Amino acid sequence: MPAFDLTTLHIGDLVTSGKGAKTAPFTSEGKPVFANLGPMQIPFEPSAFQDPEATRVNMVFRPPEAVIQELQELDEFILQTVSKDPARWFGKVRSETQIRESYNPIVKLHDKYPPSFKAKTNLEPPYQLRVWDATGAQRGTPPEWKDLTVKPRIKLKNLYFMGAGAFGATLECTDAQIVEEPVEACPFA
Repeated sequence: MPAFDLTTLHIGDLVTSGKGAKTAPFTSEGKPVFANLGPMQIPFEPSAFQDPEATRVNMVFRPPEAVIQELQELDEFILQTVSKDPARWFGKVRSETQIRESYNPIVKLHDKYPPSFKAKTNLEPPYQLRVWDATGAQRGTPPEWKDLTVKPRIKLKNLYFMGAGAFGATLECTDAQIVEEPVEACPFA
């Protein structure tokens, strides 16, 4: 069964925030969209660009091939939906080529590094990331995330649109089940 059911996925109307940010929420049968993915490794500590004190941060994941394919199918669904009525999303007609060129895909493909994707997460209440151990019991936040293997619960939150026409999907990690932690080898063994 796919992580995201594209047959019921819906992109809502554009909403403009008080600061001018434009987003459109994802829903499935009128409800928020969640998917349990993984397991996958976290290659870096969660962080926010140039803000070491941030509590809303990006968490980067290295997904397995099956998850990459599902996220690329989601990208294609988004591109096809937006291409059907570009004036609705951009306020003007744009070609499919222009739309594809301005889209920020979920999975980032790199020449030198394995594929990755990122999701927003909150490190403090009220929407703090919930952490679970391999047995399914809730546990505390680990002191370090780098090199942990987790199963993230991802909320497909919304599409965002930036002033110059760039757009993409916002993912949010609401829960993380830690399935494997790196083991320090004893230097005296």
